[in-house]
Amino acid sequence: MKKILILDCGSRFIDRLENPIHDENAETAILTVPMQGNVRPVEARYPIMHDIAAIDEIEPAGVVISGSPYYIYTKQGRVPPAGFLETIMRKKLPLLGICGGHELLAHLFALQYSKEQPSRVVGANPLGKHEPEVITSNPCEFTRDLDNEAAKSCGNIIFDGLSRTFPVWMYHVHQVLVLPSNCISLGSTPDTAIAAIAYCKPLEPVSFMFGVQFHPEVSPRKTRRQIFSNFVGLCAD
Repeated sequence: MKKILILDCGSRFIDRLENPIHDENAETAILTVPMQGNVRPVEARYPIMHDIAAIDEIEPAGVVISGSPYYIYTKQGRVPPAGFLETIMRKKLPLLGICGGHELLAHLFALQYSKEQPSRVVGANPLGKHEPEVITSNPCEFTRDLDNEAAKSCGNIIFDGLSRTFPVWMYHVHQVLVLPSNCISLGSTPDTAIAAIAYCKPLEPVSFMFGVQFHPEVSPRKTRRQIFSNFVGLCAD
């Protein structure tokens, strides 16, 4: 049976994240991502991922990075051990970053392709407030970019079975404001211009790494089922 590695960045939705993966007949393993400087979080609920050897030990078919209440550029920001992204790329493991995990993924791409200290690609959204402002305003609408052929192609991998606009659950202040190199935007919400990204390196048109600013694990049933079905299916290829 396939095993999906979930990296916990402090999410309050870990159980809700495991369920749709189990529904796709895949097992899960969970590791806690340390804070900046490889510091153990006080509230760590799972073994700490201190180095990338854990990936070889678990041998996952894919990786999911959870959301996080901590801003990536603070001391409490969660950062995987050195070599994490390089290992994912080398093994071509499907990866899905969710909310704070989406922001973390963009940050890691910026580091990967910068010869100098990269500028920050994540920051407070232009309105400086939660989207939506009130949790009960969920779900909100995510609109796929179907006019850009590359975005359409990559979006079809992770959003297959969903319409151009579909409901998602969101609640965040920080977001990806600048696309890192070799990434494309897959769509937006009313207040988030880059609400989903895909790694799309030239000459490698099939993407295997994605980030979504919304939370598919608590989104409406069809959204949740389709995205996790598509992702787990990608892990089986």
